[in-house]
Amino acid sequence: VSPTALSDFHACQKKVGLAQTQIELDVKTRWRTAHNMGDQLIFNKAAALEMDKNPAYKDPGETWGKNKLTMSMWDFLEEGTAVLNKAAEASQFLEGDKYPTSSLVIPMTFALMATSSPAQSVKFRNRAEDDLNDDTLNPVKVPHIDLTVEMQQARKRFHESLISRFDSDVPRDVKKFWFLASLLDPRFKKLTFTNDRLLTASMRSRALVWLQHEFDKDYKGKMKAQPDAQPDAPADGAQPPLPGQNRKRRRTSAASFFAGSDSEESEEEVEEEQQGEVDELAAYLAVPQIKFKTERDATEWWQTHKQEFPNVAVMARQYLGCPATSATVERLFSQVGIAFSKKRKSAEAGTIEDLMFSRINLP
Repeated sequence: VSPTALSDFHACQKKVGLAQTQIELDVKTRWRTAHNMGDQLIFNKAAALEMDKNPAYKDPGETWGKNKLTMSMWDFLEEGTAVLNKAAEASQFLEGDKYPTSSLVIPMTFALMATSSPAQSVKFRNRAEDDLNDDTLNPVKVPHIDLTVEMQQARKRFHESLISRFDSDVPRDVKKFWFLASLLDPRFKKLTFTNDRLLTASMRSRALVWLQHEFDKDYKGKMKAQPDAQPDAPADGAQPPLPGQNRKRRRTSAASFFAGSDSEESEEEVEEEQQGEVDELAAYLAVPQIKFKTERDATEWWQTHKQEFPNVAVMARQYLGCPATSATVERLFSQVGIAFSKKRKSAEAGTIEDLMFSRINLP
């Protein structure tokens, strides 16, 4: 984008009362950037239409003129962005590398399978408010039948593809791993999720059988319960940090993705009565499911309860420690490419390895 065109676009944004920002450009290898670009274009629709009025950009041979969107194109862009909003959100969280992601696969994909069904309406941020483009103002739900015919067909294929990729065509061992990871996450162990209508009682029962078998075979009785350790006293009388302190907050919250899915029970509402030897896995499953508040809830919960459920904690560490996607590895490759620049071509492999270790692990 030329500086002049960007300046003119900022002037249009200012004229219609929008923040003067630049539209994020699509990266062909990352589908979510295309969605972000579409989302930002919809938000800036009033500014884009104002830009269309500028005589300097009406020439069909000019870049803006060649890419000018017709009203039908705006409709497709708006509908496509709305249909994929939840998928973009889920993709963002599944690619995280600062918190457990393997336990998110089943909750997020089954919720997406359900909400993408033609039986469900599509939530638009502000379809009736194109002139304002305020995502907090009058979001509306549009029935599937009211979408354009082309978008109805695309949404149906998207729904079928989700079911194929994350349920019907998934190898048994992969599906088993996903279910066990969710069961070992204290936020999802009941396997009940917002908007989910596809995860059946038989699926939940089968997952519990998998969990019990795996626990009995590889983890039960390997660790002994230890008395609760007292936390180290902070130096110089300082107060210990609260959970979540000094942690960067994400722009969007995974809690919003699962809003309303958690049980209303809390851990404090349960009286712990243990008489004799109690099956450790059964005791863990009996503890109420906790609410989703931060991305690191699962690791913090297990850090607190690892002495209470030592064998299940080891199993949870195994499953929750595996990432859901290869995004972390891809980011590492990208960082290595940047580090191995022209001025560092003589660097040895060990030097690059140490550099990457420092970049990834140091704050």
